[in-house]
Amino acid sequence: MTFRAEGGVARAVEGVDLFIDRGETLGLVGESGCGKSVTSLAIMRLIPQPQGNIHAGSVRYDGRELLELTDKELDMVVKKYPAYKKTVMPAGTYKSWQKPYNAIGFQVYWMAHKKTDPDVVYKMLKTAFSPKNKVFLGKIHKNLKNLSLPLKGMEQMGIPLHAGAVKYYKEQGKSVPAELIVD
Repeated sequence: MTFRAEGGVARAVEGVDLFIDRGETLGLVGESGCGKSVTSLAIMRLIPQPQGNIHAGSVRYDGRELLELTDKELDMVVKKYPAYKKTVMPAGTYKSWQKPYNAIGFQVYWMAHKKTDPDVVYKMLKTAFSPKNKVFLGKIHKNLKNLSLPLKGMEQMGIPLHAGAVKYYKEQGKSVPAELIVD
């Protein structure tokens, strides 16, 4: 991965090899500035062009070369996964961002073991989504003030709801599909 810079080209990330088998999860961990974000953005082709350039390599997913797909074809790949969506982070989201920034947005799902006390899950959701906490979270990051109850994504993926979550959703006036309620 290279970037145009004053006086030439800056090499940002080199020699990254990632092999992730179906069903595996990978977490990129490293020091600030080591290339985690650039690598992730390059994989999803979200590095601004022409400033950034993937000068060599391959990004294959499900037998397809992602770097060769058109934007429309890549959108179709992303649309297969309801937890993800292409989005634009507005200018000013972070102090250093002067322009809007393309990104892959995703829903965060809290998981609780089925043996977890339903009251614990209920209280956790009630606390997280309380109006008071939305104001607090909005002060930390402006996008956090828009937390929502991601029921649609769970329905699309078939993620069952914990009994404590069902209680909370119903209290909020949400219609919970029967297939998401487990005993």
